[in-house]
Amino acid sequence: MISFSYFVAWGPMSMCSRSTFWLVVLCTSTALAAMGCGGSTGGPELHPVTGSVKMDGAPVADARVIFTPKGGGVTAIGNTNSSGTYTLEYTGGARGAPAGEYGVSISTFRAGEVTDGDDSGGRPAKETIPDVYNQKTTLTVKVPDDAASYSFDLKASAGKVTEPPVPRGNN
Repeated sequence: MISFSYFVAWGPMSMCSRSTFWLVVLCTSTALAAMGCGGSTGGPELHPVTGSVKMDGAPVADARVIFTPKGGGVTAIGNTNSSGTYTLEYTGGARGAPAGEYGVSISTFRAGEVTDGDDSGGRPAKETIPDVYNQKTTLTVKVPDDAASYSFDLKASAGKVTEPPVPRGNN
């Protein structure tokens, strides 16, 4: 009669094939754990959102376009390039935004950032967009369950430009 120890020590599963077996089990387990259920990242489904920002027909460069969910949650932010176009990014650099309703604010203000050609040592970039498009915005959009593009044609005459307060350090 062949004992169990025969199969463990000398049987069909030799030392080489046992190590290969456990290596395959380890790699398969690691791959399944890395994929998770259905390969999902665990966050909400994101939909591509792009667009442009113009002021009186001219592209607005270096503006921050912020989509804030109406029901609360994580904002999606895009920065315009020299031609005034933007692409929204969500957390972790993922592009897009979840479907839903958003309030939109657009601003060129930057606290403690240097503008091009400015050697001010970190003074804020000035706000150039009227406050009805940022601090007092009424702009809204609805991101659908697929790709969307939103263009904003702002009017300089829509209101006054107001600088947000700059936090001061304790001196």
